[in-house]
Amino acid sequence: MKVYDPTGVVPTKGAGAALVIDSLSGKTVGILSNVWPSFETMIGRFRERLTDQHQVANINYYEIPRTRAATDELLDKVASECDAAIVGLGN
Repeated sequence: MKVYDPTGVVPTKGAGAALVIDSLSGKTVGILSNVWPSFETMIGRFRERLTDQHQVANINYYEIPRTRAATDELLDKVASECDAAIVGLGN
């Protein structure tokens, strides 16, 4: 008999606590979306609150394929272009 363990291996690249940002004012925030309709509906609210309540300077939008995780290249791009990011999986 073969027993299969369905648990995956947790990636260690970049593992650790996220940096804390005291304020989003004047910062650039990235929004990563897998384009599910429910999350796309929320993006408008995020944009509104980020600009009106947190005085974010820029909001960058990035699309993640629906069937896959964001690539390392995309994550590196977001990290180089943004001070913070919101990752949405609206399914």
